Amino acid sequence: MLPAIDSRGFEERDVPDGPPVATQTIVEARPYAFANGPVKNGRSPRLSARRTARARNHDNSRRADGYRYHDAIHLAFAAVLGWSPTVRALLRLKRKSKTNTDRDQDGARAIFTEEGLAAILSRLAPRRMGFLGENTVDGEVIAMAKAAVHDLEAQSLPGWLWRKAISQGFNAMRELERNKVAT
Repeated sequence: MLPAIDSRGFEERDVPDGPPVATQTIVEARPYAFANGPVKNGRSPRLSARRTARARNHDNSRRADGYRYHDAIHLAFAAVLGWSPTVRALLRLKRKSKTNTDRDQDGARAIFTEEGLAAILSRLAPRRMGFLGENTVDGEVIAMAKAAVHDLEAQSLPGWLWRKAISQGFNAMRELERNKVAT
């Protein structure tokens, strides 16, 4: 299970001669994952969940489409599904003490799978009313999401939970873009 996340939120700033950048800042994750202090992993101390984590995103497209706020999708996956290897990596909460879990569930393939899922969902959203409500997340979308996470912890999660996570993530993403805070 992922911890509760205390976030300062998202801020957007314009960059001279470049696309806008959205910065997500996470201040703390609860429960505190390292109550006994930083854990040594053999090479360097592992950072605690109380360290501020930042992610800076662009739309990574020729046109501004709000994708710079796609971390809202990852946060919705973490909050609703209890699954997000991307959020685990951002918060440095990968399960290093369990070699197989670290490699198979928290590793690069899992992170890339979730990132790819967010990108594909973003492309499907306009044809499905922006996933405005759970009823706009159809069976085809659920089947695609479940196929993407095959062999990952999230594979056994029910469709209704995926509907809720996808809808909440896209509603949050839409609100963030609509109410962007310029810095």
